[in-house]
Amino acid sequence: MRLTGASPDGWGSISADRQFLKALREYCDRTGTQLIYDEVVTGFRLGLGGAQGHFVKPDLTVLGKIIGGGLPIGAICGRRDVMEHMDHTKYSGMEYFYHGGSFAGNPITLAAGLATINVLEHSPVYEHIAKLGNTARQDMSRIFEDADLPAQAVGVGSLFAIHLTNKKPLKDISDFISDLAQSKRRFNYLLENGIVILIPEMMHGAASYAHKEKDINYLTTCVENVKSRS
Repeated sequence: MRLTGASPDGWGSISADRQFLKALREYCDRTGTQLIYDEVVTGFRLGLGGAQGHFVKPDLTVLGKIIGGGLPIGAICGRRDVMEHMDHTKYSGMEYFYHGGSFAGNPITLAAGLATINVLEHSPVYEHIAKLGNTARQDMSRIFEDADLPAQAVGVGSLFAIHLTNKKPLKDISDFISDLAQSKRRFNYLLENGIVILIPEMMHGAASYAHKEKDINYLTTCVENVKSRS
């Protein structure tokens, strides 16, 4: 069984292209390859269906601690005929895939995960965080454009990222950073003003349900106040 993976999250700072994922899905179907999504970030963030509900359905999905309300846990889920290979009563030898984990079935973790799902199902979480993410991307892009800076803000849903380049569209890791020194200056300025952005090489972040519109306004104000040049 051959495998191919995708991280359709925008958390590598570049949002997945729906047509690319569709073509990848068609290729996997044609060649008998399993398509696997890394949804450690997008799981429950783009919706309860994650990226597979937002883009194209994979064969397997890897999920992180969000399914445990932030407590330590991970999961592999997917098609029944694939997952059944973990059942030792049906498969053995090279056809059996062993799986185990220290937090598998942990009652405290699973209770926290159930509580998280309950909030996501009955509160306007996705509407709120998507609106904040969209505002952040639009306002930062406007700031860069007005200042004639080689930068742009991209992302999907509540996720956003700053790329110091004018290249469009952004497609792969070679497009991430064109000016690392400038990126570090922006990162340090934001950190000094109480805003934590993931490492200078990947300046991206995410809005949460706890954030308010004033928090996004503060973020964009700080982005605007960063000196554009040394």
